[in-house]
Amino acid sequence: MKTPTFTAFRRAGLAASALLLAACSTTDHVSPDATAAELQERFGNPTVTCPLPDGGERRVWSRQPDGQFAWASIKDAEGKEGPLQQMLSDAGFAQLQGGYWPAEKIRCEFGPPAEIKEIGHGNARQVVWSYRFRHANAWDSLMNLYMGPEGNVLRRSSFIQDPRGMNSGEGNATGSSD
Repeated sequence: MKTPTFTAFRRAGLAASALLLAACSTTDHVSPDATAAELQERFGNPTVTCPLPDGGERRVWSRQPDGQFAWASIKDAEGKEGPLQQMLSDAGFAQLQGGYWPAEKIRCEFGPPAEIKEIGHGNARQVVWSYRFRHANAWDSLMNLYMGPEGNVLRRSSFIQDPRGMNSGEGNATGSSD
């Protein structure tokens, strides 16, 4: 004979399992072998589409401002879609360490930022673009891109722990590059 307490715990366990499954079905994670067509079906049209010199286009599906993912794909002039890449990652942001990065190039590479804000005063004023991402695929972080006083060219970058802490791991995620 089952006791009322056992039945209540069983029902609570089933309800918790159902909520967990529902949460998993709405996650932003995308299978590494997903296609651009699957991404478009799931998330709609790309957030950003940028023409390429060869007649193709770069397409970015971003989950900013609240999500931590942005996927990019190149569609060539003949319409053939290349593989998807998760751009809001340590590897994605590492490419910012070299070269000239105007605002439009950053937008075409990563999609729109989660936030754009101004910090400082007078000659020290900076426009900062912030992207939410998972540093080391574990810590909720913000990649801050300091775009100079006019907000048009990357000057430096740094990342900090996201104060919203969506899925915080252990430890503190901070770093910078000048």
